Amino acid sequence: MGGHVNFVYDLGDDENPEDLKHFLFLESVRISQEKQELADELRNIELERKKLAREKDLFEKQWEILEKELRKIGNDRDKIARDKAYIEREKANLRRLQAQHRMNMEGVTVVQGAFFAGVTGTVALRKRYKDLLKIYHPDNGNGDANTLLAINKEYEEVKKRFGLE
Repeated sequence: MGGHVNFVYDLGDDENPEDLKHFLFLESVRISQEKQELADELRNIELERKKLAREKDLFEKQWEILEKELRKIGNDRDKIARDKAYIEREKANLRRLQAQHRMNMEGVTVVQGAFFAGVTGTVALRKRYKDLLKIYHPDNGNGDANTLLAINKEYEEVKKRFGLE
């Protein structure tokens, strides 16, 4: 409380009405100043209370957003874990199927003349050769280098029979 008048007035035995008037006037001024300071302080407190209420609302909204985003992140993490487990299962199944295919193909022997059986002309020969390359090329998932060598060998022999060399 800044610049208010602060004094103690002792009315002794010689009470002068002018002094008493002066004292009461000064006391009235002091009380008015304190009342104004209290009103200002109350106004500042109300402003601070409103500001805190706005900050609290903002904080609660931000907190809700954070919780929502954390739930999304958790759900995404769970989905990724499920997808990863699915991919691992599929990889294991693929490896198992490839191993079975290799085991099944180990005992397979290529019958000579089987690839181009029934071919009667040069156009049909070239078409069958291209089709077989697409199927048995090693870069293809079902391809096999040994089978491709047998196809090439047989193709050369059949070309000679048709006189294409």
